[in-house]
Amino acid sequence: VYNLNVIQGIVGGSAIVLPDDSTPYLGSNRGNTLIVNSPYATEVTVSGSTHFTSSDISSSTSQADVVPIDGEPNAYIVYIRAANATLESLLHTYFEDMEHETTTEANTSIASITKLIIYTSNAQYLENVDFDYMKSGNMSSLAYLDLSSAKVIDNTTVNKIPANAMQGKTTLKTLILPNTVSEIGDYAFDGVPLGAISSSYAFSFLNIPSSVTKIGDYAFSSAKYVEFDGYIPPEIKDNTFTF
Repeated sequence: VYNLNVIQGIVGGSAIVLPDDSTPYLGSNRGNTLIVNSPYATEVTVSGSTHFTSSDISSSTSQADVVPIDGEPNAYIVYIRAANATLESLLHTYFEDMEHETTTEANTSIASITKLIIYTSNAQYLENVDFDYMKSGNMSSLAYLDLSSAKVIDNTTVNKIPANAMQGKTTLKTLILPNTVSEIGDYAFDGVPLGAISSSYAFSFLNIPSSVTKIGDYAFSSAKYVEFDGYIPPEIKDNTFTF
């Protein structure tokens, strides 16, 4: 359930009471409520708003795979949950089908994205092709990447971020690593300026999850402020961090 910038699951029931000003989400700046019912879940019902009824509930389709973050321009939540879905295909489907943009216009919109929060489900992963797309000039403005709820795979190695994943992505300033990642490949974030200190002396750390057991050569060569969440440090190379 996505309502007025609040995302909630339905626990212990299938009836949803909405605020009275809820309206169906039809794209950016059109409506404020999106409810997607999984084909494997109990059918849900809604009440509380005369503008949003049970007929406005969607099934699990590409319509809900990309959701703009209210109040943050060029910021999106992306859900990867189908075997044939890539980040590129989901973004193009959203902008071309939901926002009714041409391919050229969609390319411009994607190039303007500054923030991505990515979720994976249904045994799907963020794959090499997705990292390649984020690293490329197609996403030339990407500055914030939250992968905390995503699972990653390097070809057939689960929970590994591939070598050279985002190498040289100098626009990227904030990275939240997956909670389940165990290995980070060589040069994965080489040249990426992660971690910072503001003019008010507030630190922004690159946090390494406790699940990480190995970090490759030059993986974080340009990271400045790094914090390890676990008590047992991962295996690192002499040149993993070069600051």
